[in-house]
Amino acid sequence: MRSGGEWARVNYPIVSQHPSDTRSKDFPFRGKMKQCGTNKQWRFGPEDGLLRLEKADRLFDGGGVSLGGVVFWRDWNQVARSNIWADMHGEKFPTYVVQTATAAVQRCILMCTDPGDLVLDPICGSGTTAFVSEQWGRRWITVDTSRVALALARARIMGHRGLRFPSRTLRSRHAAAADAANRRLDQPTRAGGDENSLITRPELSQRG
Repeated sequence: MRSGGEWARVNYPIVSQHPSDTRSKDFPFRGKMKQCGTNKQWRFGPEDGLLRLEKADRLFDGGGVSLGGVVFWRDWNQVARSNIWADMHGEKFPTYVVQTATAAVQRCILMCTDPGDLVLDPICGSGTTAFVSEQWGRRWITVDTSRVALALARARIMGHRGLRFPSRTLRSRHAAAADAANRRLDQPTRAGGDENSLITRPELSQRG
């Protein structure tokens, strides 16, 4: 490489299946007749395409009966990106029979939602989606037919105390309005003109 060499593939296939009346004939290359093989054909016409490849120094003779194409790294120096998350692994300490890794659910939620958005998980399981949504300030709804799953998810979420954002920055205007209405209902209300008569919410009367 230091002397000016380049990375290249010298066995790029230039032969296709099925014979052809015009592309199956032998091709003269550097004083030797090269063949495409039985029941095959050159991908490029021997009278035009292969001649251009030869002039461009894009044909390689490995010593066999046929030829290979030369493809340099600079022809296509891009690398295909995969959609496989190689840095993801299964949950290390699962509490449920089927439990998606927290990191995978977290990445999906952070890519697709904003703080305050509503996340729906119709298959609760261990509650990973609800757990991550709560952690990152997303509202959530989760459903499951198993009482065991719901109990595990409830315990998991109730035991979590590590919100990453101040709660006041995550609440929507609708949530703030609902909180204000609840605070008004929590206040004792006068009934009629009797100053000694109070109407209270049942839960307030039970607090003692």
